[in-house]
Amino acid sequence: MKISETKDYHQLIDLFIENGLEFSKEKPVEDYAIVKCWKAEENGALIAGCMLIKREGHYRLEGIAVKKDYRNSKIGSELLKYVLDYIKEHNADSLYLVAKVPTFYKKHGFKAISREQAPIDVKCFCCPQYQNGCFPEIMKISI
Repeated sequence: MKISETKDYHQLIDLFIENGLEFSKEKPVEDYAIVKCWKAEENGALIAGCMLIKREGHYRLEGIAVKKDYRNSKIGSELLKYVLDYIKEHNADSLYLVAKVPTFYKKHGFKAISREQAPIDVKCFCCPQYQNGCFPEIMKISI
């Protein structure tokens, strides 16, 4: 397995959608907000990826996905380490995210926070899937 930076975030969008994350090809992430993207490949095939964005001065993990056959192989943890190392190098004091799988992030030191504590825009609460099969948590880790 090889992890590397990628500028082609569109391939990540496909991966995110395939793995149940709330992304849309019709409403892409604004280019100005994207800080870095990483991908994991095995034998040239995309198996995982993540996207770091920054809005209004706050870093946010916008998406992290691992193909089903590769889950529980620590690839997600490795990608998260790249993100955390990057924001530490850039003197950030925190990282935010909206977790579809909160238990993964809790294992890595993230804490759930309320909507009022979050300086990030969270659209989950007006989504028809919210509390109807999808129970996301806003989370933060302090650096």
